[in-house]
Amino acid sequence: MITTDLTLINGQTSSENIDVLGVTFQIGTKLTVNSGVVFPFTIAIGSSSVISIDFDDTLYSGDFTELITINTQDGKYDLVHDVTIKDIASVPSQVIDFEAINGSGQVTFNWSDAIGNPTPTYDIFEDGISIASDVDQTYVRTVVAGVRAYRVDAVSTSGRTASNGNVGISTDAPSDILDFNATDDETGQITMTFTPSTGYPVPRHRLFEDSVEVVGADNIASGYIHILTSGTHSYRVEAYNGVGDPIPSNPDNGTAIDGTPALTPPSEIIDFAASDFDVGSITMTFTDSIGNPIPTYNLFENNIEVATGVSDGHVHDVVAGTYTYRVDAINSEGTQPSNDEDGTSAEYVGLPKLVSITGELTGVL
Repeated sequence: MITTDLTLINGQTSSENIDVLGVTFQIGTKLTVNSGVVFPFTIAIGSSSVISIDFDDTLYSGDFTELITINTQDGKYDLVHDVTIKDIASVPSQVIDFEAINGSGQVTFNWSDAIGNPTPTYDIFEDGISIASDVDQTYVRTVVAGVRAYRVDAVSTSGRTASNGNVGISTDAPSDILDFNATDDETGQITMTFTPSTGYPVPRHRLFEDSVEVVGADNIASGYIHILTSGTHSYRVEAYNGVGDPIPSNPDNGTAIDGTPALTPPSEIIDFAASDFDVGSITMTFTDSIGNPIPTYNLFENNIEVATGVSDGHVHDVVAGTYTYRVDAINSEGTQPSNDEDGTSAEYVGLPKLVSITGELTGVL
């Protein structure tokens, strides 16, 4: 609905007070009886009165002949003249189904169009910064691997409305491992060393012995100790992160000597890091501890345990704020806390909505 003002003036066609019983407003077959004014009311000689008329602008826009009928005790008075009715400007509606779709080296987007007048265009935001203007659903963001927060703003001269936020992941396949090594002549064990594969999401590594997978979901790290009786076998690791096919390392033979392996407590982690400004989450990264048995890791937030069995690249969902984190490396021989690190989870902030409704129409009685 749009509200227009009508000014009624007593003095040009009347020498008496005018008692107005009602007002109707008509364009074509559209008739609106004003209900926002208390009738009757009196317009004294030489005075005027402003009343408001509501009509549905979605049915009519353009140039029309309009008829206003003033109903008084003395009869009906019609005002007939041409009037231009413009579509009411409206701030874009909010996009509530915005989606950032993960891809290899890129993020694509999808959403349902907003409603507004004029017709909105769309701006894409990445981590709160505008990266593209006047785009549509075919827009593709080429970006280095990582997790980022996105939104789309519906924009017109009537205002700007921010969509829901959505996280998009630009992925990267695991890199090659060229320096895999299986040690020789350790008692009851073989130690696997290698430079970890890189990629996004952070790759995990599984161990193969004579082409048979022997450690999978546990995600081995460089320094992994493989317990076995004496013998020589061929080993390799495969890096995988769900992007493309797993990447095998070079193979290497390793030999174990018969006997009982030595048990060692976890080594200290000195490079634990908690990310800043992820929207609604914090990502934990660290280099794995070395120990025998292989350590596992528990996550602490403000000295309170919040997750067990975490690994490098663990994403912790948390409300906006700054917290202190660490991981404890744990095996049967002991517990070793890492360094502490503060991490900040940011809060998604949209833009305020703007509303503007105006209208003006003047008639003379």
